[in-house]
Amino acid sequence: MGFWSQLVDGDHGWNMLNVDPSDARSVRIQPIEADRIGNVLNPAETTEKNKIGGITIDDNGAPTEYSIYNRNRLTSQYTFDRDVPAAQFLHLMDPQRVDQYRGVTALATAIAPARDLYEIYEAEKQAAKWQVGHAGFVRQADPYNMSDPNAWNGVTGGATPGSPGNTPNAGPGTISMEIAKVLRLNQGDEVQFAPGTNRPNGAFLSLVQTMIREICAGTQNGYPYGFLHDISELGGHGSRIEVAQAMRGIVRNQNLISRTWLNPVRNTVLGSAIAAGILPSHPLWKKGRWAFGATLTGDYGNDMAARMQELSAGIINASDIIAERGSTFEKVVRKSASEITYMQQVASETGVPIELLTNRLNNPSQLLAAMNEPPPSPPAGLVEAQVDAKPLLEILKQVGEGKMDRASAVASIIQLYGLKKSEVEKMVPDEPTPQPVAPAPTMPSKTPKVK
Repeated sequence: MGFWSQLVDGDHGWNMLNVDPSDARSVRIQPIEADRIGNVLNPAETTEKNKIGGITIDDNGAPTEYSIYNRNRLTSQYTFDRDVPAAQFLHLMDPQRVDQYRGVTALATAIAPARDLYEIYEAEKQAAKWQVGHAGFVRQADPYNMSDPNAWNGVTGGATPGSPGNTPNAGPGTISMEIAKVLRLNQGDEVQFAPGTNRPNGAFLSLVQTMIREICAGTQNGYPYGFLHDISELGGHGSRIEVAQAMRGIVRNQNLISRTWLNPVRNTVLGSAIAAGILPSHPLWKKGRWAFGATLTGDYGNDMAARMQELSAGIINASDIIAERGSTFEKVVRKSASEITYMQQVASETGVPIELLTNRLNNPSQLLAAMNEPPPSPPAGLVEAQVDAKPLLEILKQVGEGKMDRASAVASIIQLYGLKKSEVEKMVPDEPTPQPVAPAPTMPSKTPKVK
């Protein structure tokens, strides 16, 4: 509602209130419409240099206060309510200039052509009504020949008295339509049928289409004609270009709303709850994603195929695609896991393989069976379960430390465990290379000094 008010009125405000300071849950939003921000009838709004449209600014031009007025619904007058600090007031507007403090309606450039289109449309409807309201006309060769009034069963007002086929102060005569009626005309009279209905014609429809294009181009963010009015004229690449252009404007408005309204409200509500101990603090409590719904597309198949190629190439991740549809990666993964678990349970109860329950999984039965199998046992003949492996580990340790040569270690293991020499040689590491020992430093001999 605030966003629509901002589009129509130019701007809209939210006054953040704490109804009960002792209760962190009492944070409320008071919407303020554009006409209640400032008052043009207040002399201070036009005489003081630091007040612009109900907004008080400092020497640097930053807003410090917003003047809020109450609207009297009985007298349609405005009375001053209070000044709200700028830190407490969330002002949504889409400025077009750097020195702009109050917004302008998004329909500003579309109002004039829309009014013209409405007037032309009304005039064309009146012309069409007049055209279909006359079936035909009777022409008389002698306009001075007074026809018999009984030949007419109806009259309309407004004609000059004394004209043919009229009575004084009555108007032209009319004949009501009746099925299979035979009408006798006087000598010299002629029936002329009205022309066929040709309004509105093609030229008028082309004019209407051109004016609607002008209205669409004048709206905020310049939404294309095909997206706002008639996308049936476009096809293929043209429709995708129009939808992409519209999405730029939609995303721009989403970013404006998030930065101006949604993020500050979230920070105020969660921050108050954390300060009161209702919620635990977290370093990422200001992080999040707003779900605005799925992204519009002109060709879902091609766009989705392109997104999957970007995912395979590592340009984007699954979280980005899922976020465009208003969900999170964590929710999708957990939901997928619960679906697979439920299908596994149904397959176990009914004896129907999972492959027959769904075709989107690749060999689910084999994968689940591999998950449930115990780990394989050690190869037979290498280290049996009843054989103590401590002597083997001790021998390998001594070889690694250089306390036993490799040949002695191989012979010891063969004797202890009865393994083949070729297998033991693969297990025993090479002896470490001895490091050269640096010679001990020699102290210089002391020569007695001779006096």
